[in-house]
Amino acid sequence: MRYGVLRWMLVPIVGVGVFWVVFAFGIVATSALGSLCPTEYVVSGFCGHPWYWIAVRGLFLTCSFTVAVGIVLLPAQIAPSHRWPVSLAAFGCGALVATYVLLDDSEFAWEFGCAAVGGLVGLELARRRWARSVQRPPC
Repeated sequence: MRYGVLRWMLVPIVGVGVFWVVFAFGIVATSALGSLCPTEYVVSGFCGHPWYWIAVRGLFLTCSFTVAVGIVLLPAQIAPSHRWPVSLAAFGCGALVATYVLLDDSEFAWEFGCAAVGGLVGLELARRRWARSVQRPPC
């Protein structure tokens, strides 16, 4: 089996894998934040301290941004060729999934915004690295 075929097979797996790795990190980080909560603010296993929910929300927003950048860049990095079109396709797929989540529950509007900005940042980084420059004819 040629390595190019294997790398093309890994492109969607890496895209989904980025989500699950950051998701697992978010769960561990949320648990770590919960362990920092003073015991007098813990009620039924949940932290009621005001800083906790701000920190968790910031963690969710950061993870949304990170997932979007990773979904655009990492599958394109794995692809053996056509990296710019792969990053465009990954951006499109990520935008569709993020829009579906937003339409399903509008409570994730801030996460959607961070994912959109992260996707655009990833797309700009991919463009700078892999897009061919278009030469304009002289005037």
